[in-house]
Amino acid sequence: LEVWQIETSTTIDGPLQHWNMTVQFFFYYYIYKSFPNKTFGRFATFGLSAYWHGLNLGYYIAFFMFMLLITAQYSFIRFTAPFRVKGTEKLWTVIDFLCCWRAYEFNGFAFLLLTPEKIFRSWASVYYIGHIVAGVWILIGALQLLFELVFKKHEKKEQ
Repeated sequence: LEVWQIETSTTIDGPLQHWNMTVQFFFYYYIYKSFPNKTFGRFATFGLSAYWHGLNLGYYIAFFMFMLLITAQYSFIRFTAPFRVKGTEKLWTVIDFLCCWRAYEFNGFAFLLLTPEKIFRSWASVYYIGHIVAGVWILIGALQLLFELVFKKHEKKEQ
């Protein structure tokens, strides 16, 4: 457990990597890395993490929601990369930190309440904002990748 790394993380996967580091190391090298596809590796790793915590459905909901949030975070960072210029590092650190911890607060409902009825009632009380924001960023990231692929193909045809 590296408390400082957990408490000051600016990424959603940061605290997960520094929480139970022995188990995290094992899951990363023997589960995640054993899959050629990162998505399947992440799914297996988070599924096993949920099982590790217990058979309660809330753990599975929480860990699979982390997958969604991490994917959204990658899309957000990729999309905002051109704006992360010299002189704005502190600003982006604060923005990333706030986004990370708002995501943890939102997903914390699932980890603490553990029953699907309570989890979805709590998420509904905040209008599923975590799902909506994550979905928007994932969509933006997918559109950005699609645009880059189309643009590169168009650029090659012109040459």
